[in-house]
Amino acid sequence: VNYQSEQIDFIYSISQKQMELIQELKIEPLTKLYNRTALCGALASFVKKFQNGFIKPHMVLIDIDHFKEINDTFGHACGDKVLKALARIIKENMHGIRRAFRYGGEEFILLFENETSEQVYDVVEKIRKEFFDEKYDFAGESHFTVSAGISKLNSQWNDTTWFNSADAAMYRAKENGRNQIIVSENY
Repeated sequence: VNYQSEQIDFIYSISQKQMELIQELKIEPLTKLYNRTALCGALASFVKKFQNGFIKPHMVLIDIDHFKEINDTFGHACGDKVLKALARIIKENMHGIRRAFRYGGEEFILLFENETSEQVYDVVEKIRKEFFDEKYDFAGESHFTVSAGISKLNSQWNDTTWFNSADAAMYRAKENGRNQIIVSENY
């Protein structure tokens, strides 16, 4: 009986370690947000839940404005500090069932399950303002900004068209002068 108990404990321990490792594979190391691999699974899940009538999701694409200039002016280590600061601000505002991902470089994706466009906008606006107000020891009085696009999932779309809608809205924010949020008109 003791031997079986030890075997069960050992198997449980290995299983727990595997679950921890699987979770670690979904986390981006610099920002500690979910990574692009985790995003792919989440998008498929959100689209399926939407098609089944369980959620009314929104996607937000956030991009740090002029990030290359930050790296070129202050160095990549300082650029990493800016990325970490934005990730921290995002995490502080993405509680509950909201999800945040580092898409790549200086781009981040936020997913909301059942909030209105106005509620999503308010969260993103809070992130935008807090990021603008963030102070950096290396930057003096410089402020950094983000542009964001918000898109509500449309019943005619898949995960790619949904992403493209948020991406197009984010690029409109950049074209309109940056440091702003645009809500997609495609729904």
